[in-house]
Amino acid sequence: MILQEQLRKEALRLFEDTELSSKSHFVAAERWENTNLCLSIPSIILSVIAGSLALGKILPYFEIFAGLSGFGAAALISLLAFLKPNTKYETYMRFGNKYLALKGDIRRYVDIELDLDGADNQKKSLLDNLISSKKEIDSSAPLISNWAYKNAKKRIENGETKYKVDKGNFSKK
Repeated sequence: MILQEQLRKEALRLFEDTELSSKSHFVAAERWENTNLCLSIPSIILSVIAGSLALGKILPYFEIFAGLSGFGAAALISLLAFLKPNTKYETYMRFGNKYLALKGDIRRYVDIELDLDGADNQKKSLLDNLISSKKEIDSSAPLISNWAYKNAKKRIENGETKYKVDKGNFSKK
């Protein structure tokens, strides 16, 4: 029974670490998605303005306005090409989902597998597999900024990652 309790503690540590990793990647993805929107939308608007002004010659000094809006659009599009926020968003989302899936496996291990009858060495082997999966994801995951880590930790502490059933506000309908 002592080994089972140690397995539970280690699995709960792994759960906590995986929960934080998952949430951190989702927070980073959210930031890159917002960056993509903040650069894309103005670049589209400025491109349309530049094209309209260049073709319309409606305003006095239209060449200046067309040139400035064209320059602004080009600068924003260059930032999009350099930063690749959409690619970073997809990468962080993919790893967030990998950690989230592993978190679910760990939760089921702690809540179900550990309490089933079975040999301790089999339970230890299952935990070892979960640890190996975490290490595999960690080895290829992109780095998380300190900002994303702190933000994720705060969101977890505020209960954002808890299921309704775990909060006690779940009722059958």
